[in-house]
Amino acid sequence: MNFEQHYFEVLSGIETAIVMAYELHPDLRDHLADQALDNLKRVYGAIVKGRNRPALAMRPVEQACFDAVKTVLDAFVLSSGGEQPITHDEAILCLKRIQKSINQYQKLQGTPSGTGYLDFLTSFRGSGG
Repeated sequence: MNFEQHYFEVLSGIETAIVMAYELHPDLRDHLADQALDNLKRVYGAIVKGRNRPALAMRPVEQACFDAVKTVLDAFVLSSGGEQPITHDEAILCLKRIQKSINQYQKLQGTPSGTGYLDFLTSFRGSGG
């Protein structure tokens, strides 16, 4: 079983959260979603290392993406619904995998300020999640 298969539910949950943030905030861009995920990695990294939560400064649209993804991942970490819980380290690995996809779309599009990844997710998942 490869990474994507093993963490399918988690990765799908992250993508759905990003789509929901994009639908609520059409000014979200790939690079802002990527920065939101970076900030979430910092938060989870601090938890893993037993440190205080880092101070984060985000634009409102970036904060919306951060909050949506964090809500989903926190549910997986807390294992609500009888699912096998994941660790914060595993959550970080899943965030990195999503960021890899974002970066691939940015390279294809030629600009980090575009919406290639977000548009792909929206079209792939269809409107309404």
